[in-house]
Amino acid sequence: MEASHILQARTWLTSLWQYLGYGDCTFTVQETGERNLWLTFDTAGWGEAQVAAVLGVGGVTLDAIQFLLNAALNAELPESEHYFLTLEVDGYRQQRIDQLRVLATDAANRVRQSGEELVLEDLNASDRRQVHVFLQDFPDIATESQGKEPHRHLIVRLIQ
Repeated sequence: MEASHILQARTWLTSLWQYLGYGDCTFTVQETGERNLWLTFDTAGWGEAQVAAVLGVGGVTLDAIQFLLNAALNAELPESEHYFLTLEVDGYRQQRIDQLRVLATDAANRVRQSGEELVLEDLNASDRRQVHVFLQDFPDIATESQGKEPHRHLIVRLIQ
């Protein structure tokens, strides 16, 4: 990723942190794929209340911050040049990814056994994206998102 995009992300997040009264916003950056970055916040100086506030119930606040950050950084870019930044706080994202990997594998196995498609509901856009990515490694399984938010769901089926 270009250094200018990382600087834009840092500036945007620092402004948000200052607005919230959280002080400095420091994080490390790791490339996780082409046009994909993982930003891990340094929570050493955070209290439990700040971690809980940034995460929100079930990660909903972190998801919202991540969505807004990505929208702001990609607003002026053609879709083919969009970046995807994942925000990590206190191991939350990695734990959720591990849970989603188990869910995806279980869904694939259930579809293989039954031969019928399976509908996964109650996944936010980020979670659906992760399940799509995980199941790309299963050559006999296809995934598709259907519906409109907030009633969008993921369908897992066998490839015919």
